[in-house]
Amino acid sequence: MDNDTKDLLMQYLGRYAEHYNIENFSQVTFKKRNDLLEKLRDKDGDAYAVLENLFNCFIKEDRIKNDKEKFDKARVLWESEHAAAEKEKVAAEMKLIQFSKAHHIATGSLSVK
Repeated sequence: MDNDTKDLLMQYLGRYAEHYNIENFSQVTFKKRNDLLEKLRDKDGDAYAVLENLFNCFIKEDRIKNDKEKFDKARVLWESEHAAAEKEKVAAEMKLIQFSKAHHIATGSLSVK
């Protein structure tokens, strides 16, 4: 996953952390995101579920996209898996937007590649 995508995901997590008054969120890196997600789960389990799903969908799509062996040897399978992962990623983005609007959490526009 490229750094721009990681940064954007962390910005969303940071906005949620700020909304739920979780301290020191700006110091958390992408690799240490689970610590922040756990704190978010303590504050609001639904918000945690939305963000964890978002991260998982982006990671899954990235892993499939970068599976060069499957891409080269089983292109049809790779294409169907990649399309399904893209669909899941879009659904996760929509859930984030809906949850954010319902709970008045500013997220800005999603512009992830």
